[in-house]
Order: sequence, then structure tokens, then C-alpha cells
Amino acid sequence: VTMVIAWSLQALVQVPSLNKFKFRYKPSLRFNDPDIKRALMLAGPMLVSTWVQPLYTIVNSRIASGIDGGSAVAYLDYANRLYIIVTGVFSFVVTNLIFPKLAGANAENDTDAARGLITMSLKSICVVILPLMAGFIILSEPAAGLLYGHGTMTIDGVRTTALALSCYSTGMIGLAINEILSKSFFSMQNSKTPMVNAVISMLINVILAYALSPVLGIAGLAFAAAGGSIANALLNYICIRKYHRGLLVKSDVISIIKTAASAIIMALIVLVIYRFLKPHIPENTVGWLISGGLCAVAGAAVYFAVCYAIGVEEVRSVIGGFIKKMKGKA
Repeated sequence: VTMVIAWSLQALVQVPSLNKFKFRYKPSLRFNDPDIKRALMLAGPMLVSTWVQPLYTIVNSRIASGIDGGSAVAYLDYANRLYIIVTGVFSFVVTNLIFPKLAGANAENDTDAARGLITMSLKSICVVILPLMAGFIILSEPAAGLLYGHGTMTIDGVRTTALALSCYSTGMIGLAINEILSKSFFSMQNSKTPMVNAVISMLINVILAYALSPVLGIAGLAFAAAGGSIANALLNYICIRKYHRGLLVKSDVISIIKTAASAIIMALIVLVIYRFLKPHIPENTVGWLISGGLCAVAGAAVYFAVCYAIGVEEVRSVIGGFIKKMKGKA
């Protein structure tokens, strides 16, 4: 019931804005309309490609039911929800912003504008997701503890959830990039390519899940889902280069490498701080808040400082704009 209400409210909050544009909805069922036919033709493959992550969850939950007497299913689900929410919040923001512009550029056959939007989106999502990915890999226990470490969940449950979250997080960048590239294909009214790639990645997930779960248990299932997401992103990237050659030029690759280097430096420092704090802080809500909070603040400071120092333009422009705004107020 809560989910139905939430989805309904997402539609209702749009009404005031639609009224400003004097939009009026008139129900109509014209299935012979060529645009409706085109939309229906695109909808099927689109649904398959966008539902690949839930399919990962279904397959992995089925396998997890045979691990630790079935308790692994709950821990895997807790970790997967947090992984999807964190990655989805940022990737959906980017894709929702660029999709109308991408659709417009493709409608006008402006390939240069479309390619520029995709490149900008890929670089921007790397700036945001790479440090988050590193942070969740290292700080999975404080994150899982703060959200789930209360009620009937034991410390062992928190640790198991944290292990799954840490392994899931290795696929964050793949999941985020795939979201951008899938929407890029949809903006070209091409839903078959991401569908085929989604099916292949699903098969990769199944193979990895059955191969890794007997050895690594719940960690193997999380790694399998991450591997599927990375494979899906790589396949979509390879395919989209057929439409947009020179999608990432040398300067773009260097920028992404700088971003990754900044995230790695941040991760090393956060790891040192966390390992120092962990033995001295209790495993409870206050302890997880202190350790996670201190590490997150220190990590963010280090990440932005390193990005600025080595010349990551996306970070420099944000920090530069903030400094100008503060000077203007002064």
C-alpha cells in the first residue's frame, strides 16, 4: 500500500507544473496511431533491458536460499537495496537531466551534440560514483550497521550484510554507466541493442553466481551481480561507439584516470583512518555513526582536494563556482 501511495504521489506532484503550461489530459485509445505503434514496438525490449537488475536479484536470491539455511537471502536483499538506491539516486539524476536533450539532439540528427552530452555524462558520473564506490567498499559495515543494525538483527547479521554490500559496490560504476548508455540508446529509439546486451549480462551473472557461490557464499553472489553490471556497461559502450565514434577522446580518458586516481588515494587514507578507529569504537549505532561519519568527512575532503590539485575539471569548476559565490556574498 505504501508503495502504491508513493508512486501515485510521484504523478500528483507534477499536476501544479502541468497546470502552469495549461496542459490538459484527454483519455484516448487510438491503437492505430503510428506513434503509439512505434512506442509499443520499443516498449518490450526497453522493459527487458531496464529489468535486468531485478532479474539479477531474483536469480541470486534463489541461489542464496540454499546458503546458511536460507538466512543469506535477507542479508543479500538488504545489501542489494542499499546498493541500488545509492547508485540509482545519482545515476537517475544525470540521466533524467540529459535524456530530453539527447532525444532532441538525435531527433535533429545532431550527432556532435548527442556525443558531447554522453561524454559529459560519463565523466560526471565517474566523478560522483567512483568515490562513493570506494567509500562503500571500505565503510560497508558502518553503513549497514546504521541502517539495519537494530531490532532483531545481530552483529553477525550486520557483518554479513556489510560483506555483501562491499562486494556489490564493486559494480557501482558499471551500473551507473549502464544507466546512462541505456538511456542514450533509448533516445535514439533503439531499444533492441541494450536488450540484447542485458540478456548477455544476465547469462554472465548466472554463470558467475553458480561458479562463485560455492566458494565465496553470499560474497560470490554479490560479486556475480557486480560482474553482470560491469559486463552490461562494457557491451553497451562497445555498441554505442558504432554510432558515436570518438566518444571518449584522449583528454576525456585522462580526466577519468585522474578521477579514479583521486578516488584510490581517498580510499587508502579512509582505510587507514577506519582501521585505526575500529578497535576503539563499539559496534553500535553511536560507534558506526562516529567511525562512518569521520571517515566520510575525511574522505570527501581528501577526494576533492586531490581532484582539484591534479586538475579534474568537473571538480575545479564546481569549487571555483562556489568560491566566486562566497566572494560575491562577502
